[in-house]
Amino acid sequence: MTKTSNFGQRSGRVQKSILKQFEGNKDTPKESWETWLIPPMDVLPARIPAELVARVLAFPPDAIPVLIEAKLLHPLGTPTQNAQKFFAKVYIAKLANDLKWLNDATQAVSDYWKKKNERKTVNRAPVALAA
Repeated sequence: MTKTSNFGQRSGRVQKSILKQFEGNKDTPKESWETWLIPPMDVLPARIPAELVARVLAFPPDAIPVLIEAKLLHPLGTPTQNAQKFFAKVYIAKLANDLKWLNDATQAVSDYWKKKNERKTVNRAPVALAA
């Protein structure tokens, strides 16, 4: 006889309680809480698409290409640059529990946006004031 985990049941209850809190607040748009509700890891498929990986790791979807470029996240196979990326469930679960990786990934995304925003301000030419 195998012992089954009730993690999925507890996770479902937690998500339902979060859902009730948001439903009570009429000022919260539906999309804001729906995008953060994720299924428990034990019910996810073996190959997870990048959009779901972003939700599992609590990163915005546009951070996934940044993490791949920084060699912090590795998709399955060798997909071309514009192909859909898939990731192994066991790999993502391991990363989600690795504090050092989470710190490095957060720093990489932060550095990327910092550099990108610096380029915007450097490329702006000062506007001459007409007298």
